[in-house]
Amino acid sequence: MKKLICLIYIVQSLICYSQLGIKSNDTLRFVGLPRNEGIPPAELKFWTDENKTIHYIQSWHKENLFSRREGHIEIGEKGIPKSFFFRFIQNDTIKVSESVQMRDDSVIIMRRGIRTTNKSKIGEVYLPNNIFSPLNAIFTQDILKSENNGFLSSQYGMVHISEVGKTTLTVNGKSKKLFLYILSADSILDAQHIWLDEKKQLFAIPYAEGNWDFLPSDWKVSRDELLQAEFMAGQINKNYPSCGKRFSYNDCETGTNLCKVSTPDKTAQSLTFTDSGYSVRSDGQGPYITDFTSVIVVTGIIGGMVITPTKSPVRYFTVDLNHPVPGDISEPLGI
Repeated sequence: MKKLICLIYIVQSLICYSQLGIKSNDTLRFVGLPRNEGIPPAELKFWTDENKTIHYIQSWHKENLFSRREGHIEIGEKGIPKSFFFRFIQNDTIKVSESVQMRDDSVIIMRRGIRTTNKSKIGEVYLPNNIFSPLNAIFTQDILKSENNGFLSSQYGMVHISEVGKTTLTVNGKSKKLFLYILSADSILDAQHIWLDEKKQLFAIPYAEGNWDFLPSDWKVSRDELLQAEFMAGQINKNYPSCGKRFSYNDCETGTNLCKVSTPDKTAQSLTFTDSGYSVRSDGQGPYITDFTSVIVVTGIIGGMVITPTKSPVRYFTVDLNHPVPGDISEPLGI
């Protein structure tokens, strides 16, 4: 009987690992390609141990400052998270540390060396304060492969995923079919975007922490193509959360994408209107210079400008709504 129980435990462990795309003693490694200048590259890796615990480390350094986020999550029966650990370290000094452990109808929390115990409902997951892209990637794969359509969290309601797009990448004669998922919750429309392959294993995490796109090192040349596929998914999928958080300044863009852009969003130095009879005209104060307080000019998947009235004179531009583009469905508004 003991041998049978042991065998069942081993099979359950292997199922859990294969569901998440990480088998025991394996390590998944990704490189983090910066989204903007001034952001250093990063590394991300996942691995598991014999206790069903999934570990991760996200690390980067700039000059003499070495930083890393590391932690682990234990998955219980039916794919429900049961414990978390997280810490943020800079130059070997622990800056933040947190652990959460769920036991029946209570949750034990350790933050800043202080232990608290709270009541919780059986079946609810109490999530840690520190949730970053590695943990969201684990949630996404876990939900996809578990018996549930998601899990109920104490803070955010039901946590669930949606498949919103797909694409196929080819590099050096190798092809890979990929699927885009969005992790959401009842109170969070768009928490994280995750690309998985046909085996439902993690392939990429775009716009992680607003700084990096994480991909396998031998596929990093496909980053721009993957971003383009992600953008297009937002244009054609009705289930895609509008005005999400993943596309920077083009969050609410709903128009048809006419150009295949091969660069992620970048901050430009300036923008100049020609004022030569077009429907969009400047305020006559010269080029719009990026100063990151009142004007930000961006180029890439979209081209545009963000203006905030924080400096005098306030910049603005004029849009003529009385002369629509010939052949368009718009109508003159007399403005």
